[in-house]
Amino acid sequence: GIHQNLVSGPIPGEIGRLVNLQLLQLSNSSLSGMIPKTLGNLTKLNTLYLFGNQLSGPIPQELGRLVRLQSLQLQSNDFSGPIPISITNLTKMNQLFLFENQITGSIPPELGNLTMLNELSLYTNQITGPIPLELSILMNLQFLDLSSNQISGSIPGSLGNITKLVVLYLFTNQIAGSIPQEIGNLMNLEF
Repeated sequence: GIHQNLVSGPIPGEIGRLVNLQLLQLSNSSLSGMIPKTLGNLTKLNTLYLFGNQLSGPIPQELGRLVRLQSLQLQSNDFSGPIPISITNLTKMNQLFLFENQITGSIPPELGNLTMLNELSLYTNQITGPIPLELSILMNLQFLDLSSNQISGSIPGSLGNITKLVVLYLFTNQIAGSIPQEIGNLMNLEF
């Protein structure tokens, strides 16, 4: 069954003293408040799951110090502010889930640094601006969901370079222009 707790209150800053932690899983509970900046001290983490809580405030720049991180799942919270540029340093990441928050600003072009990414999910936020051309560098991407935001501009033809894509969701945005013919290169696309 589901291992659900009703742990509430903030994540204590002292958790940053557990410097040998490799996995921190505090999801599907009733945690609130901001992510303590001391989480950036947990530099051995490869997995950080904080999804399904009531956490708020900005995603701290300090998470950019977690250079071993492979999976960052912060979805289904109340995070606001922009995607911090610092997390684009986490070049081992294969999963970045920030969906169902209140994230604003545009998609950082520096996400193109995360060349190991298999899954990038940003849906149901308040993200504005265009789809950066740099996402086309993410050759290992299989799942890209940018739906239910306020993304504008046109669909970059260079997305046709991400030939491993199986899922591409762009619906419920403010995207304009024509569908690029390069979409025909996405031979693995199912959705």
